[in-house]
Amino acid sequence: MLLAVGLVAAAVVAPWRGDVTDTGGGQQATAPTGQDDASAAGRPGSGEAGADGEDSPGTGGRPDPVPLDWTVRPDVWPQDCGHEYLVDREPAGVPGPPVAQDAERWVDDNDAVHGGASVVEATLRTNGAGPVVVEALHVRVVDRDEPLEWPVYATGMGCGGALSLAAFRVDLDDPAPRARPTEGFDGESGEPLPAPRLPFQVDDDEPLAVRVEAGAADCDCAWYLEAEWSSGTERGTVRLDRDGDPFRTSGVGDNPRYVHQDGAWAPFVP
Repeated sequence: MLLAVGLVAAAVVAPWRGDVTDTGGGQQATAPTGQDDASAAGRPGSGEAGADGEDSPGTGGRPDPVPLDWTVRPDVWPQDCGHEYLVDREPAGVPGPPVAQDAERWVDDNDAVHGGASVVEATLRTNGAGPVVVEALHVRVVDRDEPLEWPVYATGMGCGGALSLAAFRVDLDDPAPRARPTEGFDGESGEPLPAPRLPFQVDDDEPLAVRVEAGAADCDCAWYLEAEWSSGTERGTVRLDRDGDPFRTSGVGDNPRYVHQDGAWAPFVP
C-alpha cells in the first residue's frame, strides 16, 4: 500500500518538468534499441501498441515492445468553433459545415485541408508494461509545397471565447519546425494556464494529454508528430498521425472565402 501511494504521488508532483527537445525534418520514427521501425510505430493507423502481448503485423511474430497505447483527434477546432477549410470544389459541390464533433468525417468526405491552422489532440497511456516517460515531442514535415489555391470554407465566424488553452505551438513555415510549449489564459479568472512541459511520466493512473496547435501561411505542409519515450533501458518513438497518413495544413492567402448563410455558401464580405 505504501508503494502504491508513493508511485501515485510521484506522478502527481512531477508530470511536467524540464524543457522540450525538438527537431525538424522528414525522417521516420526510430525503433527501440534492437527493434525495427514496425515495432516502434505500433499498428499503422490504429493507434494501438500491441497491448496484452498481441503480435504486430510485419514483425515476424514478435510481440510488439511499445509500452504505450495512444489515440489521436486530428480535427479539433479552437474553442469548438470558427474554423476554415480548403476544398477543391465550387460552393455548389460542398455540403454545409459540420458541427465540431462531426468535423473528422466532413474532412474525409470532402478531402478538405485545414486552412491556416490545425489543432491536434493526442492521449498516450501505458498498456500494462509499467511506467513510461515521454521524453520529447518532435514535428516531422514530410512534404512542403506552395499554399493551395483552393476556395476557403468557414465553419463559423469565430466565437471570441475567453479561454486560450495551454498547448504546444508549431510554426510549419519554419524550415525546422519545433513544438514550443506555450501557456494559455483563462479570461474569466484572469489566471494564466501553465505551459506544458516534458518529460512526463505516464502510468496507469496518469495518462498524457497533448494539444498541438500548428499554423501555416506560406506552405501546404504534410506533417506528423513523434513522441519519444523511455521505459527502463528501452527507448523508442511512436508516430502520432491521421490513421497512418500525415496531417495537412495549408496557408490560405487571398483565396476566395465563403461562409454558410441561409442554407447555402455565400462569398464572405469583410
